[in-house]
Amino acid sequence: EETFNKAQLERQLRSKDYGKSQYLLSGLCICGECGSHMRYQKWGRDKCKIVCHANYKSSKDYLKKTDKCDNIKFDSSLIENEVLKAVFSLNYVNNPDNVKAAQIIDYKEKYAKDLQKAKNQLSRLYDLYENETEEDDVLKEKINAKKEEIKSIEEKILSFELLDLRTKRQNNTVQYVKNLKNSWKDLSDTEKQSIIRDLIKSVVLSKNGDIEVHLNEENFIR
Repeated sequence: EETFNKAQLERQLRSKDYGKSQYLLSGLCICGECGSHMRYQKWGRDKCKIVCHANYKSSKDYLKKTDKCDNIKFDSSLIENEVLKAVFSLNYVNNPDNVKAAQIIDYKEKYAKDLQKAKNQLSRLYDLYENETEEDDVLKEKINAKKEEIKSIEEKILSFELLDLRTKRQNNTVQYVKNLKNSWKDLSDTEKQSIIRDLIKSVVLSKNGDIEVHLNEENFIR
């Protein structure tokens, strides 16, 4: 069960399947008027607009909240530039003292010692039980209580291991942000998409021109 839980978390953290779209914000844009998803639409030879799915009969039902929306069509390059400005300004995600990570390590070591101590105590209880000529209900209760204690400690260790994985992912995100502006031009389209999806949960576009960038807050160390 522990291995399964770790594997599920690691699969989630490593997931990078964003489809074949070459567009930076594909799948992230949400209509600020009706709540539907928005998509890229080619506009002329070299330009694209970002438009609401609600106005297209061919769009899947799960992508739209209504069949008609009065939101405008947005110039994709302008939206992407505004989003990148927001991303490049994320200078609050540093954690120079790494206090959180240090606390995780300390607690893991503490619980590892507690676990070994509890297992040793359980082993001694088993030895006592085997040497009893008659059944001892009190001894049985002590054994069961010690088993529960061990299970509880193991669960705590697992929770800190999962938190440690998350913290390592957060630290990677911090490095993205710290070096992102200078390295952006050298990244491939796939790498840019990957980083943007690590940082951003959604981009909400409203017809009055408001652009709301919602972060994947679990990836940041404040």
